[in-house]
Amino acid sequence: MINGERIRQARELRGFTQQGLAEQVGVNQSAIAQLEAGRTQPSPIVLQSISFATGFPASFFQQGNGPDFPLGSLLFRAHANISAQKKNQAWRYGELLNEVAEIMSARVEPRSLRLSRLSEDPTSAARTTRSDLGLSPDRPIPNLTMALEKAGVSIFCLPIDLDERDAYSGWSGHDLNKPLIVLSSGRPGDRLRFSLAHELGHLVMHWSQRGEPKDLEEQANWFAGEFLLPEAAMRSDLLPPVTLMSLAKLKPKWGVSIQALVRRAKDLQIISPRRYHYL
Repeated sequence: MINGERIRQARELRGFTQQGLAEQVGVNQSAIAQLEAGRTQPSPIVLQSISFATGFPASFFQQGNGPDFPLGSLLFRAHANISAQKKNQAWRYGELLNEVAEIMSARVEPRSLRLSRLSEDPTSAARTTRSDLGLSPDRPIPNLTMALEKAGVSIFCLPIDLDERDAYSGWSGHDLNKPLIVLSSGRPGDRLRFSLAHELGHLVMHWSQRGEPKDLEEQANWFAGEFLLPEAAMRSDLLPPVTLMSLAKLKPKWGVSIQALVRRAKDLQIISPRRYHYL
């Protein structure tokens, strides 16, 4: 038996609409809709055509559904100019990578989860999370990816560039007890580092996903700022006058962009709004 959900998964992952896949296969759109809904079964020729169009072997479509996978922060990270098709493609890639990881993880000893779900303000949540992860409260984090993976967070990097979106995150599994972060390809390291911290903020603070999207994003940004650039350390390092030259010296130390340092200086009122815009 062919699983219609697998046809839909492969279609959305490849970025096809039902009409687009129908044209590739040589059937009408309603035929694809019927297959995905499980109301009909494809002929061997149609199945072969679907396999060729999507790049998945026919055996893939005979598998049952994979583990539960959330939309997570995609629910409030989608920009107005990003289509539902692009969002579904990002979600489907993460879904498939998560399934592969689940299969592989059955062969190794699992790591214990050391990540709390908190209802604190972003600054306090960031400080608590540093403590949970065994990190110094005021020093740079040498390898953020390794620190998160050791804490039980799964991190996947997609083979595609997600326009206008650097990453998304969520709690997966039947009991929603497995945190994961999905990263877009084609991003510089300092930007991905901030994206990891931003998504970590969503995992820690927004597991219930309550609130206005704009507010949730701002909270995650503030969390990332405190998590990567602790206030106590910044007040010691960001001494006036704050210039592009002085910021350039701090960039390799803290592993973030100069823009992130400028924003952090503004948020902590170390520099004025006028100086912020100038820099």
